[in-house]
Amino acid sequence: MFCKKCGNKMEHDAGFCQSCGTSKSAAHQASEPPGVQNREQDILTLNECLGHFSKIGNEYERNIYFNTKKHNLQEPKARTLIIIGAVLAGLPASVYILYGNFSIRLWAPIFFVVAVLVAIWTLRTRLHSKNVKYIDGQINDSWESIEKHYAKYENCPVGIMHSNPVVIREIINLIDGRRADCIKDAINIWVDDNHKAEMMHLQHQTAEFAKQTAASSREAAHQAGRAAKSIWR
Repeated sequence: MFCKKCGNKMEHDAGFCQSCGTSKSAAHQASEPPGVQNREQDILTLNECLGHFSKIGNEYERNIYFNTKKHNLQEPKARTLIIIGAVLAGLPASVYILYGNFSIRLWAPIFFVVAVLVAIWTLRTRLHSKNVKYIDGQINDSWESIEKHYAKYENCPVGIMHSNPVVIREIINLIDGRRADCIKDAINIWVDDNHKAEMMHLQHQTAEFAKQTAASSREAAHQAGRAAKSIWR
């Protein structure tokens, strides 16, 4: 038996609820705690929902794959090209300023290297734009298929953002495991769990980056020390 006021289990011979102190008569004992009566119905509804959206599971996978690929796609940056070009152009300019010696033989290789770098950067930029256009097309096509299939399910118990079969299975497990009493609570718990997992992953990445930076700094200091010793010898 369970107390209808707080939902906690009560012993059959108890005169009051040991959790909230409500008397046995006032608690109006029930055979199941509040919310449990609807769990089975919610699970059945979600299983029907799961069967419907599992038919286009490949579209969800395609959407996630290309969204991840777009997120990891690095845009070519002109800053590196500008820095390299400035350094290369600055070398002969410094020679001319210091020694007054201007030689086309000194500048010609620099111009050639800068031209090659510009050509490489231009090619990378065009390839990047082409990849982005292709990835966006795949994302839009898959999402359009998901929207059409979602519209066929009237009174869907979950929003389109949570209609992925993988997510629905996790929501079912939350209700079946009694972490949630209803679909709405299960979705909120799922969102919270995923947010915590993302934060932990971000903290792990930050810690790994800090370790790598510290190791690089120690190696640079070690190499600088060795160089200084070799100079003073």
